Amino acid sequence: MISKTKKALFAATMSMVALAGCAQPPANSPGPVPVVDGGNQNPSGGVTVQPPGAVPPPIAEPAYWNFDCRFIAFEAAIDSDKLNSSGHWVSGVPNTTIGNLFLYDEVLKDVYIMNAAIAGLDPWTYGKTVDGITDADDLNTLNPYAFADGRILFEFGGFIYYYDIYSEERVTVAFDGRLQHFGGAQPAVTGDGAALVYINDQGLVVMKLLDGDFYTKTRVLTKIAAEAQFLGEVGKKGHRAKGVILDVDISDDGRWIVVNIDGILHLYDVANPHLFQLLPLSGGALAGLTDRIGHVAINFDGRFIAFTISAKKHDLYHDTDERLLVLDRATGYIDTVPYANLGDLDTDDFIADPIFCGNQLLFETYVGGAWKVWKYDMDTELLRAMVILNNVLGDVGVDVKISDPILDP
Repeated sequence: MISKTKKALFAATMSMVALAGCAQPPANSPGPVPVVDGGNQNPSGGVTVQPPGAVPPPIAEPAYWNFDCRFIAFEAAIDSDKLNSSGHWVSGVPNTTIGNLFLYDEVLKDVYIMNAAIAGLDPWTYGKTVDGITDADDLNTLNPYAFADGRILFEFGGFIYYYDIYSEERVTVAFDGRLQHFGGAQPAVTGDGAALVYINDQGLVVMKLLDGDFYTKTRVLTKIAAEAQFLGEVGKKGHRAKGVILDVDISDDGRWIVVNIDGILHLYDVANPHLFQLLPLSGGALAGLTDRIGHVAINFDGRFIAFTISAKKHDLYHDTDERLLVLDRATGYIDTVPYANLGDLDTDDFIADPIFCGNQLLFETYVGGAWKVWKYDMDTELLRAMVILNNVLGDVGVDVKISDPILDP
């Protein structure tokens, strides 16, 4: 298939996604209602035709965009460790420094370069030049996230943007995101794009509601801030940072926010503002060691919460997390993701950045000096390696990521 044909097919399918949604609705969504005409049922199914005075049918739950995990946004760049001090490849080939933002389409089995999304963002002048992002380290702060209406959410230099695939325009949606320290702003968005959450430059969780094409109505979630402040006061005599909000995610329906405060797992109820500590144990205690929870993610309706755990003692940086666990809030059980846990405490391999798409869970591994992206099906427990995605630019030795793996307190 030639490039022009692929692009046309991609545009056509994306248009259908925007209009009808390529993703399936949640499992508890009501199915098609048979046609009713004056009390006579039409067995062919379809739209309900109500007689005068009839009670209107219940409204179906929305179909969340990307519910089937069709699209994956990620960054890829040359691993700087493979370059010598003079900026050349070890083999002597000059450094052509590759760094970009990509979108993987699971249906078309193709990868698209989103170079327009990051055009003009310079690591030193933050947008005042047109040099773009030219270093692998610059990409570590993007934290890209594919969400509603064909848009990609990402952060850079304290700003949070979304990039519209159709119009090829970048829109600034927040100016006060936390910088790279502590892992950045960690932006996340609902399945329909109606609400955005991130960590601002004061270290607080902010929620913004979508109003038309722009984000407005900024809300600082003060109950989360109060808990972080309390933990900070308790640990103020320690040598490490305390009371830090390390990671945050929001369910696709916008009802629940999961928060990692100082390595402790919390859940915030958006509709009835309450903050709950989900586990009385730290992540290290769950792993049998004294350490803390790292990256967190929550599924579309808030039932399942995934989190990583470091197996190394007193390590708060979470670039050594070697276990991926999933908490089922309905049963209270904590399950392991089969085959994803590395279990080798003597290596630098680690697991990072779980992200839910419907009933599937994406995550990264860093094994043997190479990045890989995986997809785990919660229903069938099948684990897939995203081979095409992992091979993007792989012949020149690159890092492939879907977000920043390091939570640095």
